[in-house]
Amino acid sequence: MRSFLPVLVAVSLPTLAVYAHRGGKIASVGNPLPSQFQDKPAIVQVKARNCPMCRQMEPTVQQVKEKYKGRVTFITFDITDSKSLQASRQVAASVNLTDFFNKYGGQTGLILAIDPRSGKVLEQFSHGATVETFTKAIDAALAEMAKQ
Repeated sequence: MRSFLPVLVAVSLPTLAVYAHRGGKIASVGNPLPSQFQDKPAIVQVKARNCPMCRQMEPTVQQVKEKYKGRVTFITFDITDSKSLQASRQVAASVNLTDFFNKYGGQTGLILAIDPRSGKVLEQFSHGATVETFTKAIDAALAEMAKQ
């Protein structure tokens, strides 16, 4: 009688490390945005489709996008898989946020309101932020930019 030994085949696939942002406050994204983006505040978001916090925040972010369409620049870095990660790297380069993306691009759930002229973070939204929280920060940024 012939006996067979089980054979284990291991395949190594590339994986993306995804870490929910738990760090302290971020003061700046490092650079101003290009001139064509400097006339309105920007919301920068790092997300992944497999991030529970991101999925929970998505309806709120969509409501904010609808409310401020045309008055706020929304920049989203999706790091779900290698294809979306590569696309996000290209977006980061196009808006002068490559250094920011290299530092924080793996930290899902990160949502910032920034002054596009300086790169200063105006508000860092925490998990569970409401539309009202976004509205307060964005309205303040719009009012400040209108003064200048």
